[in-house]
Amino acid sequence: MLRTLPVLQSLARLLEPRGIPYFVHGGRAAKEYGLSRCPQDVDVSIGLEPTELGLARRWVQLMGWRVLDRDPWVLQGRAPHVWSFDPESHVKVDVALTFMQFQRNAMQRARRVMIGSLPVRFATVEDVIVLKICGWRAQDIADVRELMNRSPQLDRARVREGLQEVGRDLSRSFINRWETFLREISLRPLDGRRAL
Repeated sequence: MLRTLPVLQSLARLLEPRGIPYFVHGGRAAKEYGLSRCPQDVDVSIGLEPTELGLARRWVQLMGWRVLDRDPWVLQGRAPHVWSFDPESHVKVDVALTFMQFQRNAMQRARRVMIGSLPVRFATVEDVIVLKICGWRAQDIADVRELMNRSPQLDRARVREGLQEVGRDLSRSFINRWETFLREISLRPLDGRRAL
């Protein structure tokens, strides 16, 4: 987790004073909600439209990060990303540009957490779960399981709304994944212990 601190502080130093909306999500945000594993990368969405890809690349360079030679349109052809690497901390940073209404709304819901002396915006636990359900990799599912175990006040209705919102943005449904996940955890306790 300490490795990611310089990246988070760079985000806050560059984006906060300029009033540029953003939020950290993925494993690093999940860590703020009690995830036990220590992610070695940072996922962030910033309030720039896909047409502003060049500006996003310049900001990445202003933060002292190296832009990696990777196709920015690799995800679904609609989600431009600036793949980068912070040579100081050796952390990979995935900077996603805003192309979904869900991202815009998540930026407004993001909560500020003090990292050192700087406020950093993190996605809510519900929004972290929404994006992990959409990703649906084995690590994402394990992270959601742990987050739900550690967040008894989790608003499941908000997660469902977020998945519906992403579904509208991407013209596909993610609700079946969520319902499948909820059925599975109702059969097996979240903490991994066997029911008696």
